[in-house]
Amino acid sequence: MAARHIAKDVVRTRNQITKTYRIAAQLQSVQNKLTSMKATHATTQGMDKVCKAMVMINKQYDIPELNKMAQEFAIQSDKMDMMSDMTDDIIGDMLEGDADADGDEDTAADAILQSVMDAQGLKVADEMGSLPPMSTGHADSGAVGPQPVAMGASGGNATGGGEPQDSSLAELEARMEALRRQD
Repeated sequence: MAARHIAKDVVRTRNQITKTYRIAAQLQSVQNKLTSMKATHATTQGMDKVCKAMVMINKQYDIPELNKMAQEFAIQSDKMDMMSDMTDDIIGDMLEGDADADGDEDTAADAILQSVMDAQGLKVADEMGSLPPMSTGHADSGAVGPQPVAMGASGGNATGGGEPQDSSLAELEARMEALRRQD
């Protein structure tokens, strides 16, 4: 009988272990359901807060007022564009006769040079390069390119003996030669 009694205890213990495992599994299931419900509740609360914030924002924005403001902006922008175009046209008309505005600097420079030369009573050739080279009094008069001009104390050509030249013409030629050398 003692063996039978021990066998019953073993069966009871096994049954208790099985029940304990079942209860532990059920408790784990309940814990998972509670965690899921907590997450659902937190999500619901978050959605509620977002919904309230959206309602507040929607109350702040007056759709007809926004449309009116956008239309006013478009009108003012068009006015500004028209004024800018008018200003550009006026400035363009003012600069139309200006030779420098067209990028024709050479023509403008030639016109200024011609007016200065006319005021001095001198004639200018079509281009500055067509002026005859100046005599320097050196033995090598066939040299190519600009040649230095020796100036005397009176500002005239210091070539020694030669034809007498107008001192203002010689001075002007010397200045032009100096400008050529700078370029």
